[in-house]
Amino acid sequence: MQINNYIRNKVKIEMKIKNKVNKYNNLEQERTILANERTMLAYVRTGLAAFVLGFALIKLFEDNLRYVYSGYGIIVFGGLLIILGLIYYNIRKRKILLYK
Repeated sequence: MQINNYIRNKVKIEMKIKNKVNKYNNLEQERTILANERTMLAYVRTGLAAFVLGFALIKLFEDNLRYVYSGYGIIVFGGLLIILGLIYYNIRKRKILLYK
């Protein structure tokens, strides 16, 4: 009788520990997903800033072709940053979810 109670208590304690570990692992995954989203948003923010800089160079220095072409190059660079950020976000998110 006492052995059965001892085993039941031990099993209950082990289940509580497993539940806490599972909750911790879920929180860890959520933190990683949120960090991935912040990284993607940083790529998008930097790409949009490059867009604005490119348009500013084109509009402010219409007479100087060097700045106009630089502006176009920076606009293309900004677009690539946004696209790469979105692609890497999806790749990393799949890896994070598969790691579970």
